[in-house]
Amino acid sequence: MSTEAAIQKGKGIVANPEFILTFGLTAFLGIGGATSVFASWLDYDDEFRFEGIRVVAVAVIVALAVLMGIAVAVRNTAIGGDGLFVGLVAVAGVVAGFIAILTLFLLWGSPPQNGWMDVAGFDKPLIAALIAVLLMVLAPAVIYGESILPIFVAFLAGVWGILSVIIFVMVVFIGVE
Repeated sequence: MSTEAAIQKGKGIVANPEFILTFGLTAFLGIGGATSVFASWLDYDDEFRFEGIRVVAVAVIVALAVLMGIAVAVRNTAIGGDGLFVGLVAVAGVVAGFIAILTLFLLWGSPPQNGWMDVAGFDKPLIAALIAVLLMVLAPAVIYGESILPIFVAFLAGVWGILSVIIFVMVVFIGVE
């Protein structure tokens, strides 16, 4: 039973384990993403001394906020309706997904010395390819799995979310050597 059907039948949100797992995954990834955004604003040297704020990172976030504001304004007027808003959100989601896949691929596949795109990674290209394929397959599987195997897919998404948080902590706080 889908989330909407469970809520309409009066079972409530708590009675639907798919919703709880999906919401938990979304909350953890949202917190990790927000932390990454704010951490990207700060600039430190090699000895971890604060050097200032990266203006380009702040400009990218402001540009995205302006685009989303324009999308909301267009949605609320009769110009483009909901279609343009949904399209802009979908495009932003695809771009964010591509960047996440590329980042994790570089972190795992790039060699420690003279890494690809100046990223010092773990030099494990097979694991990097596996992570990239899983990330590309997991999003459509979660969408399609709502009607086929919701608990199994939500469990896999939760496990993958926990692994993403662990990798995030390793990269941001421990560092890659």
